[in-house]
Formats: sequence, structure tokens, C-alpha cells
Amino acid sequence: TGKSNYNNIKLYPDFTCILKKKGISSKDGNVIYINPNYRLVDKFGIGLNELVEFYNKIIVSHSNYKFKIIYFEKNDQLYFKNCFNDLDRYGFEEMNNDLIFDNCRIMIGSRFHAIVSCLNLTIPVIGISWSHKYHELFREYDISEFCHNTLNNDLVINQIYSLNDNNKLSEIKQKLKCINDYNLTKVNSLFDDLNDSISFTN
Repeated sequence: TGKSNYNNIKLYPDFTCILKKKGISSKDGNVIYINPNYRLVDKFGIGLNELVEFYNKIIVSHSNYKFKIIYFEKNDQLYFKNCFNDLDRYGFEEMNNDLIFDNCRIMIGSRFHAIVSCLNLTIPVIGISWSHKYHELFREYDISEFCHNTLNNDLVINQIYSLNDNNKLSEIKQKLKCINDYNLTKVNSLFDDLNDSISFTN
């Protein structure tokens, strides 16, 4: 994605935008998904307890929502095992390798492919990562303000509150839809260009 400084190199969006999408996204959704990444511990130089406490504060401050944790890496599931056992009173559930974001309003994510999946479903994401590729992805979707390179509870909590407003939520979802439509057109052109290149070489 982005722009190339070379005339003979073309850049295209991630082709996953053309894959069949699984999941249900609704402006009336009442589930916030959390997608953790155990690498945040060493990349941010923090302890596991500090990371879990970060999520705990978010969950407790939004008790009107249901929360589900979704793992996109087996190591995450092993790392966070038993960390959230005391949160069942908040309707908290763990989902093992389930790619269906049913009734998801927002995702707080730290795994790249989980974030891409949600954005492709026009689900607003609050991203937390050390890596530049996450920030570039959010920039291309014109939602840079929702990607963070620190654990800032107040900021994330306030952004969730802002998305309590259905008008704000619809505005973000419409923005994501427009980008997805554009990406779909660009990716389809990729295959046309590949076909032209193959035909040319033959």
C-alpha cells in the first residue's frame, strides 16, 4: 500500500479485502472484542500484570458492554491463560480461534490480521502496537487517532465512550466502507495487471 518512488513498481492494498467475510457487524452491537498480543510485554518493556490490568480497567469502566477475548495466535492463548478468570461477572468470554465477530461494536486489537479482519468488516478498531505497519494501516483508513504505541487507559476509555454515540460509530463505519470499496477495486486491478504482464511475457 502507499506510493512508490519507482515508475516500474506498483503497490496494491492487502488482497484479503476480496476474501469472503465472516462476521456480523451492527451499529447496535453490544460486544467489545479484545485481541491481545503477548509481544506487547517485551516490546513495551512491561510486566504481564500491567498489560492485564490495562484490559481490566477498560472492561470494568464499560460494564454496559459484553466483552470477548479473541486469540489469533496460539502463543497468545497460552500466555494469557487464566489471566481473566475473575471477569466472568462482566459477561467476559474467551473465544479460541473464532474468526466470527458476532455483534461486535468495537475491537481493541494488537494482532495485525485480527485488525485487518475487523476493518474489512467495517468494525471500528482501537489498535495498540509498537510496529509502524499498524500505524500505516490506520493512516490509510484515515483513522490514525485510533492507533496507539503506549498503554494509555484514559485515551482508550475515552475513545470507547466516543463510539457510544451511534452517529460517531456510523461515521467511522462509513469511512471504513469507502476505503474497503476502493481497496476492492484496486486489488481487482492487480489481477488484471498480472494477466497483462503474463500475456506480455508470453
